[in-house]
This record gives sequence, C-alpha cells and structure tokens, in this order.
Amino acid sequence: VTMLSNIVSVVTMFASVIAAVSSLVAVFLHYLKDMAFYKLNSYRERLDNMYIPFYRAYCTGRLFSYKLTDFDKDIIVRIINLFNDNIHYLDTVSQTLFCSVYFNFTQWTVYKSMGLYDDACHYEEALNSSFKALSKLVLLEYQELLSKCRLPQATILPTNQLEK
Repeated sequence: VTMLSNIVSVVTMFASVIAAVSSLVAVFLHYLKDMAFYKLNSYRERLDNMYIPFYRAYCTGRLFSYKLTDFDKDIIVRIINLFNDNIHYLDTVSQTLFCSVYFNFTQWTVYKSMGLYDDACHYEEALNSSFKALSKLVLLEYQELLSKCRLPQATILPTNQLEK
C-alpha cells in the first residue's frame, strides 16, 4: 500500500508539473503571438500613413522622372508636408535626410523670393540631390515593410530614372 501511495504521489506531482509547464508555455506562446501582431500592426500603420501615400505620389506624380523643383510650389509643399506630418514613421536615416530636404527647401524658397538667384540655385541643387537620396531610401524602406507584412512587392522604377 505504501509503495502504491508513493507511486500515486509521484504521478500526481508529475501531472502538476506538466500542467504548470503547459500553462507557462501557453502564456509564452500567447505573448509571442501578441508581439508579432503588435509589430505587424505597427508596420501597417507606417505603410498606411507614410509609405503608401509617398508611393502613390511617386507613381502618379512621376517623381521618378523629374527633379523635385520642376514641380509647382504647391505640389512640393504637399510632398514636404507628407514627410513632415509623418516623420515619426520614417527610419532614423530617413528622418535625418528629411531634415536636410526641409532645410534646403526653406533656403531655396527664401532666396528665390528675395531674388537672390545664385544662392537659390545652390539650394535648388542641394534640395534636388537630398530629395533624390531621401526618395531612394524611402522606397527601400517601403519594400522592406511590404516584405515584413507579407504583401506583394511594389514596382520601383530603375534608379537611373531618378538621376535626371
């Protein structure tokens, strides 16, 4: 009888341990699922608010075919505002590049409005160059986010078209 009660005690103890470990595994797996869902939602939010609107402007506005300063000032302002309003969705390097774009844009518009065309020309070149670099980087980030969300990859025109 003592041996049987010892066996029952050991089996009961193992069952309790198995139940406790199973509960911990279930909680851990649920946590991992929640973290994956959170990351996916974060990626989707970045896509929806910054990257997809930029890609639409890139395609429909033919940003790949022209220099930024070839567009009307209103269009440039809308593009700048898209970045400015959603800067928190950009990766760190893109945020830094946007600061350069914004600085060059403000300097270009100030010098242009003052009639200082030599200075305006300098900032126009800097604006186009920094915006081209920012566009390339944002398009790479866009592709990366699409991949992380398991969405189809976007068609990005060859970078040589951005060289104009």
